[in-house]
Amino acid sequence: MAELAPALYRQALYRQEPTELLFLKPDGEPATGVEFRVYQLPNTTQWVGNGISDGDGRARTACVNDSECVLIADDETRFQVMMDVPIDLHPQSAPPVITIGAGPDTFVEATCAGKPVFDALFTLHGKETGVLFTGFYTGEDGRTSNYKLHPRSQAIIQLENSDLWAPVRRVPFEVGRNAFEVWRTGKIQVGTLQDLELVESREFKASIADWIHLGAVESEVADAAVLCTVPTGIYDITRSDGSKSSFTVEIGVTAFIRP
Repeated sequence: MAELAPALYRQALYRQEPTELLFLKPDGEPATGVEFRVYQLPNTTQWVGNGISDGDGRARTACVNDSECVLIADDETRFQVMMDVPIDLHPQSAPPVITIGAGPDTFVEATCAGKPVFDALFTLHGKETGVLFTGFYTGEDGRTSNYKLHPRSQAIIQLENSDLWAPVRRVPFEVGRNAFEVWRTGKIQVGTLQDLELVESREFKASIADWIHLGAVESEVADAAVLCTVPTGIYDITRSDGSKSSFTVEIGVTAFIRP
């Protein structure tokens, strides 16, 4: 079957009569220059409509029959954000009114051992759509810039630095302060993947093999050895004969282990 061009694809799925959206600031004044996209769920590979609000805060997009949709939008500053906000686009007499920029400041605050982390990179994604919206770094105080996140947003942040570790790198992005604890990393080199089953983090009570299985750490095989990037700290080795020992992983240093 021949594939439809994107415009024809949307025409085949959605009504052509456009519906109006009204974007307002928290004080009730029109929000001009709001750029938006509408996605249909669960099919998020194709947006339904997009546009920019005019001087009266108004914009037009396609109506969607019997379908759940979400809105991604931001204003001209890109600091007033809506991520995967549910929106009703069924034909209706009054346009949906969307307030953008309300609520408390929203930011990420990254710490390591209780101290601010500078230059941690986080990316912002839609939880339902998977759309990558932007990326932001932490400053010297460990905080990113402040955003005004719409309270009905469904958003995810993801830690991107390869030299920083967290038990879960992808977490919900909520309105207000988002505390994110990270660990500096070093490396462990062992002979085989099976050797990693004998090595356990004392702080997290988890074996390196379990972390690899869960995707919490990555491993690579080179020169008949296995190299893993892991959080710094003390690690315990429990051998098959019951004997035990421990070692410390330091920042940027490789610990060569022979269990």
